Amino acid sequence: MAPSTWGDFNLIRKITPDGQVATVVELSPAQVSYSYHLTVGPVDGHLYISDPEQHQILRTISISESAGTKNNTEAVVGSGEKCLPRDKDQCGDGRSAKDASWRPIPCYVTLSLSQVNLRWPTELSINPLDGSLHILDDHLVLRVTPDNRLKVVVGRPLQCPSDPREKSDLATDVYLESPQGIAFAPNGDLYIAENCLEEACSCFDEEHVLAATTKLSTISSITVSPNGLLHICDQGNLRIRSVTASLPQLNDLSEYNIYSPESQEIYVFNRHGQHIATRNTISGKRCVYFLV
Repeated sequence: MAPSTWGDFNLIRKITPDGQVATVVELSPAQVSYSYHLTVGPVDGHLYISDPEQHQILRTISISESAGTKNNTEAVVGSGEKCLPRDKDQCGDGRSAKDASWRPIPCYVTLSLSQVNLRWPTELSINPLDGSLHILDDHLVLRVTPDNRLKVVVGRPLQCPSDPREKSDLATDVYLESPQGIAFAPNGDLYIAENCLEEACSCFDEEHVLAATTKLSTISSITVSPNGLLHICDQGNLRIRSVTASLPQLNDLSEYNIYSPESQEIYVFNRHGQHIATRNTISGKRCVYFLV
């Protein structure tokens, strides 16, 4: 079981399975005047830290209590220099390749991590299927490939041309306007939260239960639980919202369970949609059984 990790101002701490608290990283107090983001690799157990002000992604060298806390990180993405659009002095534009220190994110190919300057890295998430680190950097979602290169998986770099007359469903052809968070589901689906930029979208209506029509305000974070449910921190409405499937899922017995809170009963259907039994919710005893 992996330890729980959280940020406490400039200290990053962990809670071990036996309930002990330990500090694993101590950041400079001047380094945390803004939000930083954490994620833990499910395979290797490494802790990754996004540092927006330093334009870098850091990784802990060790999460053991014996390791030093002040020098316990290493940069894995980003040189620490920021490139502003059309800044020829800092971005390497107009200079020789020998003197250039930065290259823009390419439109269709990958880029070596040593050639990348991140603009404003925030949320981090790791794909549970292959362990690849994903970074929300400004309006792009970037993936660190196994050969230590960076690839755009969602969003389109501003310098890349597009034809407004052609509609595309590809993730790399979508312009993200105000992305706030990313999260992976257990099956590898990637969720992206974007904030509404219109003033008229900050209403909460309890009558709206359909996820597609629900109005959210100022999404600050999203996460997906192991059972595949998407949870949204709707900060503007002071609520935590959960997105559940409208249709039941097959259980381990290849059956569908429909719950009725009013009657405290569970209606059991087989995989063909036939009602085969009714059980009491509290006792679990079968009230009605049908032969099919």
